[in-house]
Amino acid sequence: MIKILLLALSVILATNSFAATSNILNVGNAGMNGTDVALTSQFTFSGLGTVSSDNKYCRRVGDKFECEGTVVQGTAAGTASIDFSSYTFPSAKMAGANQVVGYWWRAIDSATNDLYVSAGRAGVIFYDGSDTNSLFFAYQTSTGGLIKITGGVVNNTNTIAYKFSVPITGWTTGGNGSSYQTITFTGSAGFGTNTIDDASYCANGNLHVKAVINAGTPAASSATLTIPSGYEIDFTKLPAGSSVVQLGDYTGLSSTTYTMNTLGVTGKIYTNGSTNNVLYMSYQWGSSAFTTANGSDIVVGAGGKVSLTFDYPSVGCN
Repeated sequence: MIKILLLALSVILATNSFAATSNILNVGNAGMNGTDVALTSQFTFSGLGTVSSDNKYCRRVGDKFECEGTVVQGTAAGTASIDFSSYTFPSAKMAGANQVVGYWWRAIDSATNDLYVSAGRAGVIFYDGSDTNSLFFAYQTSTGGLIKITGGVVNNTNTIAYKFSVPITGWTTGGNGSSYQTITFTGSAGFGTNTIDDASYCANGNLHVKAVINAGTPAASSATLTIPSGYEIDFTKLPAGSSVVQLGDYTGLSSTTYTMNTLGVTGKIYTNGSTNNVLYMSYQWGSSAFTTANGSDIVVGAGGKVSLTFDYPSVGCN
């Protein structure tokens, strides 16, 4: 009996030791498609100089590489990017250029308010539509939003916190009902005459979507997205009795230079809990955090774009 207890204790200690020293979740998609994936080949940073305190936690979830971490910028020079050495992004699962896949912000322990989209404070991580093994940093500027940052994301020796999720070529979603879907989102209100680029797939009962709305002239009317017939929201798989459920995020990019609008630059995609074929967009303002935004709040002027990432339980993915 004593030997058994000692053996069990040694297993627990070994497990805790691994958890304390490892920053990579190696089980990957176990329990979904039964495949363990060791994420030993990850990514490096370019354009940030010699970085330090590079701490990250990454894992595979289905066909996605998910990661969050912090890194201290060195003496920066050149274009700031996250570069993968062994993985690439499948263009079929990305919605083309200006696809936002994550966010970054300056992590400073102080009483000052630093978490707003501006130079050296916070911004987005995006796919440029052509470089399939690099992601880039952007923040709000007066001349263009999704312009790749050069010369440093934050001040030298400051800490960058980040979080992103991106599909990887050759990885499958796994699980019950998984399949890549050719689903076309065509209906969008509040953005004038527009087109939508999207890439969607079903996994474990949910429809996962990355999309870019190519806006016409935005209007002072509710910003919504119509769900294609056959892929409506399955409310039986959402919290019962809730009138609003967050399903994803959006980033608004104004004008042909894609300048981020200061008002509705980022926000949430949600369902009202009753209409199963419409998604709504909202950002926090005043006391009404989940009031549907107008298209003209999200982008300003004709020719803007809205980058969206969301997923929801769909009747077409069961």
